[in-house]
Amino acid sequence: MDSEFIYTTQCELAIVSDEFDPALITEELNIEPARSFKKGEQSISKHSGSLITKPHNLWALKSNSFESEEETIKPHIDYLKSLLLPKLDVLKRYKLDERFEVSVWIWLETNNSGMGLELDEEQLDFLGAISNRIHFSLITKK
Repeated sequence: MDSEFIYTTQCELAIVSDEFDPALITEELNIEPARSFKKGEQSISKHSGSLITKPHNLWALKSNSFESEEETIKPHIDYLKSLLLPKLDVLKRYKLDERFEVSVWIWLETNNSGMGLELDEEQLDFLGAISNRIHFSLITKK
């Protein structure tokens, strides 16, 4: 890439529930998650080495991270749409059910000193239809 500014992006849809097992979500959506765990499972932190007990159930679908010279997440949203539009009725049910939290996490990393991000109405409508919350992580690398 010839540009001096590089952007690394990724998106994830996460469904969290205290009551519902990730296997149920996999069955209802008929999509294998990129990651999942059950409430009460234990794992070792990669960062601290401490034992972690999972506080809830998690089912997550994520797009592949990639580098670009453009400040965009459109390919990630298009990927999520390709898998999730046929499942919109299930996701809307989860979104309205207090026993679920459905969120989209957008991860942006750049070697630029700052960046901007634009979402059009269609992208906003889709993200709003499938989630209760959108979380942005913006990271600047030197």
